[in-house]
Amino acid sequence: MRLIDTLSRKQPEHTGGPTGRVYLKAKGRYADYCDLCWRPSEVTAKGDQRDEDNRKLSTSRRFCSEHNPQTSASNYRRDLKFKADFWAEMENIRKLGLARYDTKFKFIPDETTPSGWELHLVPVSAHPEDVRRAAYALVHSKLRGTPAQCLAMKMQGLSPQETAVRLGITDRTVRLALSGVMPKLKQAEVIRWGEAPRSRIASRMAPQTCVL
Repeated sequence: MRLIDTLSRKQPEHTGGPTGRVYLKAKGRYADYCDLCWRPSEVTAKGDQRDEDNRKLSTSRRFCSEHNPQTSASNYRRDLKFKADFWAEMENIRKLGLARYDTKFKFIPDETTPSGWELHLVPVSAHPEDVRRAAYALVHSKLRGTPAQCLAMKMQGLSPQETAVRLGITDRTVRLALSGVMPKLKQAEVIRWGEAPRSRIASRMAPQTCVL
């Protein structure tokens, strides 16, 4: 009888959620981070969930709450078109070892571009979240293409007229591109650092410079 009483009081390990909701241990394959950004996937952040009627909730194994196709379809569709560039840039950051630089961004030699350089944002650390933040900030801030090439040529000492000839565009287009670079970099910085920088990277808040 004592054994029966003991067993009846035991609860499975996966049912330790708050009253009215059961939290299940995630089973099978799931991603630590969202496929489209730096945030943890819903399963990583919350675990599998069931409501009071024991119905499984729409907790995504691949996306965060911002990009869950079942609950945030518009955000999912908006960022899905950047997915390939986002993953490619994460690979570039790792391959080029950009996390070792104490700069906001860095130009890397690239013969396929008119200036011979390509812009990359530098993550504030090698932590996976920071790498993802830098990649996300670059592809979503529209810093690639004409703005980045105009900035690269300006840093090489070319005038707007010379840049226009190299790129096959007008002087006015070059000036507009250069005037829009700084706002885009500021927008990217908000994402790169996050709204509340973590203590492990707070010491890197010193003034930074760009390196070609």
